[in-house]
Amino acid sequence: MDAEIQFIKDANPIADVVSNSGVILKRSGKCFRGICPFHEENSPSFYTYPDGGFYCFGCGQGGDVFTYTELLQGVTFSEAKRILSAGLPLTTTTYQPVTKTPATLRQLRLPELDRGTIEEREAFAKLRNIDVGAVHAAVSVGTARFGTVGGKRSIVLLDAANKCAEARTLDGSLYPDEGNGHKSHTLPGSSKNWPVGIAPPYFKNLDGFPTLLLVEGTTDYFAALHFALLSMSDVLPVAILGRGNNISPDALPKFRDKRVRIYPHADDDGGGLAAAGLWASQLQSVNAEVDYFDFTGLCKANGTPVNDLNDCTSIHPNHKEITTELLP
Repeated sequence: MDAEIQFIKDANPIADVVSNSGVILKRSGKCFRGICPFHEENSPSFYTYPDGGFYCFGCGQGGDVFTYTELLQGVTFSEAKRILSAGLPLTTTTYQPVTKTPATLRQLRLPELDRGTIEEREAFAKLRNIDVGAVHAAVSVGTARFGTVGGKRSIVLLDAANKCAEARTLDGSLYPDEGNGHKSHTLPGSSKNWPVGIAPPYFKNLDGFPTLLLVEGTTDYFAALHFALLSMSDVLPVAILGRGNNISPDALPKFRDKRVRIYPHADDDGGGLAAAGLWASQLQSVNAEVDYFDFTGLCKANGTPVNDLNDCTSIHPNHKEITTELLP
C-alpha cells in the first residue's frame, strides 16, 4: 500500500469520520453500528470495522474511508484524498443518493483470455499450495482462464452467467489500484453479488451436485476444488467475491433444496461469520440445508492461524486429520 494512502487512513479512523459526518454510532463488539447514511432504514445495518472498513448489510455499500468519502460527498478518489488530507468534516448536505447499475444492465468486460500454459497452471497451483489437478479441472469446465489484467499475467475465475469475474496474479503480487494495491481484481462490469464458479455444462441443471461448497473469493474456490478432488466427492464449489456481498436473488434458485456448507474467513472483526449468517439466512429461504466450517483453533505448518480454506492446504501436521472433515 502506498505510504501516503496509509498515512491518511491512519489519520482518519473510519468510525471517527463516520461519526463526524453525522451518523450516530454505537459499539457492537469490536465494531460500531449505526443507521446507514446511504439508504432509508429504521434498524441500523451499517457497520464500521477495526480494519478501517465499513459495510451496510441493508444496501450493500462498503469499502474504506476513501470509499465512504467518495460516496457521501459524490466526489472522485483524488478529491476524497484531498478532503481527508485537509481534515475537512464531511456533511450529508452534499450527499447525492448512490444509484447502482442494475445487474441486468451491466456488461462484463473481459480481457483476451486463454487456457494458460501447463507452466502457468503449475505456477498458480504451487503459489496456492494446491494440486495442479484443481486448476486443470477448472480450465477444463470453463470456470478458469488466463489473461493479462492490470499489466500482470493472471488467472481469472469466471461463471457461466457471464455476470462476474475475478483475477488473481500468477506471482502473488498486488494489482495497482489508485495507489492502493489489492491482491485480487474484480473485472469491470461485474455484479459482485453473483456467485461465480458454476461451469457452463452444469449451469442450467445442478441435479448432479446435491452439495455445494460456498466459499469467499478465488483462492478458496480452488482450495475447495483441491479438497473435492482429494476426496473424490460429488460437490460443487461456488464463490462469493467478498464478505460484504449478498447472494443475488436471481442466483438463489441455484441453491434450492441443496446441502450447502459455508467456509467463512476467520476475520478478527467477525466479519466472515457475519457474512456467513447473512448468506445462511438467504439460503434457508430457498429450503437449502446449511452449515458452516469453523477454522477457529487450527494452525498452519508454520504456526500461524488458519484463516480460510486455502490455509488448510498448509495445515499443521497435528491438525491434519481435520481435513477429512472439511467436506460434508
